[in-house]
Amino acid sequence: MGTSESELEKILSANGWVAVVILSVCMFWVYYFVVFPQLVDQNQEMFYRQFKVADENARLQMEANVPKNFSDFQESTLTLNIACEPGKDCAGSLELVSFLVDDKERVIENSHVTLRRLDLKDQPPVVRNLYIEYTLKTYEVMSVPISVKIPNRNAKKVAFSVYVNQPKELAVKWGEKTCETNETWICASIDSKKALQQSGVENLLLPPWSNRLIPFIVFAMVWLAEQVLPNKRNWSETPNVWMLYLAGLGAYFLFLFYVILYFALLKDKSLIAALFFAVLLVLYIITLPKLFSRGDK
Repeated sequence: MGTSESELEKILSANGWVAVVILSVCMFWVYYFVVFPQLVDQNQEMFYRQFKVADENARLQMEANVPKNFSDFQESTLTLNIACEPGKDCAGSLELVSFLVDDKERVIENSHVTLRRLDLKDQPPVVRNLYIEYTLKTYEVMSVPISVKIPNRNAKKVAFSVYVNQPKELAVKWGEKTCETNETWICASIDSKKALQQSGVENLLLPPWSNRLIPFIVFAMVWLAEQVLPNKRNWSETPNVWMLYLAGLGAYFLFLFYVILYFALLKDKSLIAALFFAVLLVLYIITLPKLFSRGDK
């Protein structure tokens, strides 16, 4: 049995449901055409580092997209994009090597970093060394997403390097010294706080979860807006001009909610700003019913 109309109106009025639909459509348009491109750029700039490299014989070109921060409580994804020299086919193998690094920039021997290819579900996870075979035609690009899991131990960084046709050739001169003196390594910090912040951005503000979060937050904000407006029973039976009040107030609450997430997740050292807007949202929810009730007297 479906939910009856009276039961729906106990949750939200007719005006409220229409406001939710209208506001959801508007928010999806604003999100994908205005907000989403900026979020992607900010997420990439804040949490990832890109390296464009070639092997010593210039036959193979690679681009590595590496998280700046890893943690020991969740998996992170490193992506290798592999291509041949323009105009040529190529085939061979790569080996991605990983180690943990201590606070004195020394590699921890026998460290166990778990690597797993996400594009091959039947391939089991491996420890430290991951082999990648490739057969590429002209202008073909092979994208290899790799899950990286850090063990719970005392380490400050995780280091990666790539070999071509292992064990003969050290392939990669990464072009940026991220470890102390050896530019053949990529190093990323082990920082649980930053990794959790990155996870919040990618699971709350970016698809696919944002597609579920937007309607839910719109509904919650319109429901809050309806609680502060007076005389609900007098205008809830059929949609009327109160729908615009609900949509407008719900949009303002939604804006404050987004600003809270933005400062909490996408800005460094901005927790105070996030708390300020959270307090502002709470104050609006508390004080607006009193202001509207005074206007009715």
